[in-house]
Amino acid sequence: MTSCDAVGMGWHLRAETHLADLAGAQFYWDKDFAQWLPEIDGFGRARANLYLAGDGARLLGADAAEIAGRLAATACLRDMHLAAPDPTADLRRIDRMERFARAMQRAFPWPANMVRQADDATVLCRCEGVTAGDLRQAADWSGPEANRAKSLGRVGMGRCQGRYCQLAGAEVIAAKTGMRTEDVGRLRSQAPVRPVPISALIQDSSD
Repeated sequence: MTSCDAVGMGWHLRAETHLADLAGAQFYWDKDFAQWLPEIDGFGRARANLYLAGDGARLLGADAAEIAGRLAATACLRDMHLAAPDPTADLRRIDRMERFARAMQRAFPWPANMVRQADDATVLCRCEGVTAGDLRQAADWSGPEANRAKSLGRVGMGRCQGRYCQLAGAEVIAAKTGMRTEDVGRLRSQAPVRPVPISALIQDSSD
């Protein structure tokens, strides 16, 4: 036993889907990765003229991201009716990588029940200092909808825009309201995707 004042937990990496969301991609709940992910075909097409690759679509590692980039470029060339390389080998490789990633997720799944049963004092949203108890109280008013709970309880409103707390918050809301996690919904992405200084958003009058 080791005495300590606090214990923190991080669990798995998450795909960076904010840009895909702002670009108009459709999303679905992926049970293996326990995350809302953009709908794409095998080449990374999310819709007409929108191609996703790497962490913007799936979190499969650096090698898979490189392959996904080539496949997205191939899709773009094909859609413009231009010559494109044969994608067969890349499709096989990335399929094998995704099957391995899913196997790892099943072997070490997201601890949903532990998060749902978190003590009221447990901090879920570290950016805004929102605890599990705070969110449960907000859910009394918001009901089982992630964005209403965000508006009332500020979970996911901080610097990370829900990258760290969205799923934990959804689990707590789902447990409180008797819903499935995926039915709570996902937080809407907001621009800018990353924090920027105000000076970067103000156009120079001399331009």
